[in-house]
Amino acid sequence: MRPIYLLPLVLLCLAATALAGPKGLVELEIVGDNQLGAGMAFQQWSQALGQAGIRNVRIRGAQGSEKPSIEVLGTADSPIYKVVGILSAKEELLLPGAKFRRNDAAKLAEW
Repeated sequence: MRPIYLLPLVLLCLAATALAGPKGLVELEIVGDNQLGAGMAFQQWSQALGQAGIRNVRIRGAQGSEKPSIEVLGTADSPIYKVVGILSAKEELLLPGAKFRRNDAAKLAEW
């Protein structure tokens, strides 16, 4: 390919990337009750999320009365979305405006 034809192609790729906007990093924090048996639920959720390709997950016990939330950190060019989900007694993951069961992990990845 001639260099003169390569420049418009490179510019087109750069423009498409700029229009897509910053992708950012998502950090999912799952908060659950420290009740008896919660450890097994945490392990099962961890496996389901891993199989769905969801990374950057932290699972921990509840601290007070936490609620589902999304916090935007980082910079405009490199945002970090810190998502806190609550694992309910029904083993549903409650997120801002959504809830998922363990077998919905693929849908969660899209969300």
